[in-house]
Amino acid sequence: MFSIYDLSKEEDRLIQNAKDIHGRYFTFTKEVIEYSWTFIEKIDATAYVFNAFSTQMNKSLSLSLLSIIRLHTIQAYQSLRNAIESVGLASYSLYKPNQNNYVLDNPEFPGHLIAKKGVSDKVNKWLNNNYPSHSDKLRSIKSEHINKHFAHSNLTDALTNVHYIDNKTYNSVFDETSFILTKIHLVSLSNMAIHMIDLLGNVLKDYPLAKIKTGHSVKLDGFYRTCRQQYLSLKNDATFPKY
Repeated sequence: MFSIYDLSKEEDRLIQNAKDIHGRYFTFTKEVIEYSWTFIEKIDATAYVFNAFSTQMNKSLSLSLLSIIRLHTIQAYQSLRNAIESVGLASYSLYKPNQNNYVLDNPEFPGHLIAKKGVSDKVNKWLNNNYPSHSDKLRSIKSEHINKHFAHSNLTDALTNVHYIDNKTYNSVFDETSFILTKIHLVSLSNMAIHMIDLLGNVLKDYPLAKIKTGHSVKLDGFYRTCRQQYLSLKNDATFPKY
């Protein structure tokens, strides 16, 4: 039996010590995700649907980062999956800003809204036709990586819940993982966050319903370089001991 209060304390310890544990891999991912909240300075009043979806994206990216450093890998990638879907909807909502494209009034509960069917298909088709390189990247990560390995329960993930110490078995809500693998997750998250920010910046050039910070392109180029450097560094990294 686990105490949720003890679990909360351990999660807080992992968060407070994340910089010491993961170093530049954590600080860089943190910087990228914090930038996702701030690179848009002003949003037109008519783009409130875009504001809602972009905020959903940022929230999901933030939760994904917290989940990685709290050693909850499945939760991290489920949040990333939501971020991927949200950035697609945020992009499409700049093209189709009216909320009637996304929701209907609920006839059973007046005053409440329900999501329209078929919206995601329209979003994916539009992205593929207009922003194919970004669309391919998002679709590949979602379908080939997240959906295959983290969207459904499997033994590979389940085994991370069991710790073996001195020939004894201990069950845990924290992943049994390595420092190197956590760094890989951080680089993967920062890479996806950069691509999402890049996508929104490109769509805003075509549908300028929001103002982007001065120097955005230079900032993004720097992010891409650092992320690439971290990826190459990890390829040469030795295997670190487990937590």
